Amino acid sequence: VCILIRKDLRYHLVDVGATEAECLCVAVTIGNRRVAVCAAYRNNVADVVALESYRSILTELSKLSVPSLIVGDFNLPNVCWQTLQAPARFKQDKFLGMFLELGFMQYVTEPTRGDVILDLLFCNDPTLISYTNVCPPVGTSDHRAVVSSLNLAASPTPVRRDSFCWRKA
Repeated sequence: VCILIRKDLRYHLVDVGATEAECLCVAVTIGNRRVAVCAAYRNNVADVVALESYRSILTELSKLSVPSLIVGDFNLPNVCWQTLQAPARFKQDKFLGMFLELGFMQYVTEPTRGDVILDLLFCNDPTLISYTNVCPPVGTSDHRAVVSSLNLAASPTPVRRDSFCWRKA
């Protein structure tokens, strides 16, 4: 997993204490607003240890006093996101319950691979997400891309850069 951040934005890594989950979290400041962003990957045979790692991540994010986004391929093909129901197979019901219990909503509503929704966007602040669309795949990916717009300040905080006037040297 990776997160790409424009160099004019302020950010820092967020330690969420997870050891068994493929996850990277950062806090980004845009204008006067801060948001935590996590990129994650969950394989389709994740066990109880991985489940507890994700619970730890969500719990740590919930402790932050900022909105949090978690995006990634969670491999939860049998979860029905419209009815919020899931089978017990591969702990899918536990993953769904954990996100709901900790106040996260899922925003992807169209299939992202074949006819299932594998790539998800969770957020614990319903005012943060403007819209979410599923678009054609990027490059040769077998997953469709998820694009979302966030309600954040329009202009980032400028980063001070030194410039030299060589003619006056």
